[in-house]
Amino acid sequence: MQVRTAAKSNEITAIPQRLALLALRGRLVTIDAMGCQKSIARQIVASEADHLLAVKGNQGQLYDQLKDAFRRAEGLEPTGRCREVGKGHGRLEVRDAWSSPTGRNWPN
Repeated sequence: MQVRTAAKSNEITAIPQRLALLALRGRLVTIDAMGCQKSIARQIVASEADHLLAVKGNQGQLYDQLKDAFRRAEGLEPTGRCREVGKGHGRLEVRDAWSSPTGRNWPN
């Protein structure tokens, strides 16, 4: 769904408004790293939906916590891992993606 935002608005303020318009129960909501906000994740969970939120290295503490969760998971190797290396915007870009069966059973 594409909706024009107000001139002084941005994705972080627009996403919760758009989510409120959707029937999310039982659905998977995917959002890029810009929308990886606690309040947005809470709204999705409250809507009884699953979520897939992108996390980037510049999201320091969250990024580190996720890396640690993968390391500490009881012998659980990610069920999927993908690495993409390329150049863009005048710099080297490395993108790593991991997936697991569920994050609910992981240690906090």
